[in-house]
Amino acid sequence: MGATAEAGLMTGYGDGTFRPDEKMSRSELAALIARAFKLTGTGQTSFKDVKGNAWSFEYIDALASNQIITGYTDNSFKPEQGITRAEFATIMARLIETKK
Repeated sequence: MGATAEAGLMTGYGDGTFRPDEKMSRSELAALIARAFKLTGTGQTSFKDVKGNAWSFEYIDALASNQIITGYTDNSFKPEQGITRAEFATIMARLIETKK
């Protein structure tokens, strides 16, 4: 975690732990990607399961505002669900496209 912590990309949990063996959630990945690529949002994201006061709202909003994520057809984001390899690959492909 050293380099990513120094860069402010990964901050760990409020209790001071890092939990390296835990699976990464969709909200945690959103935070990592938004921080790494310095993405900002509009504050207009309206996934039904992401409230404006959620710790991850600004990061999810940043990815949605930049068309990096779209969520599910039922207008949910499922922030605490684990991220799949396919979802990660899709996010990375969209990031690469937007940076061209």
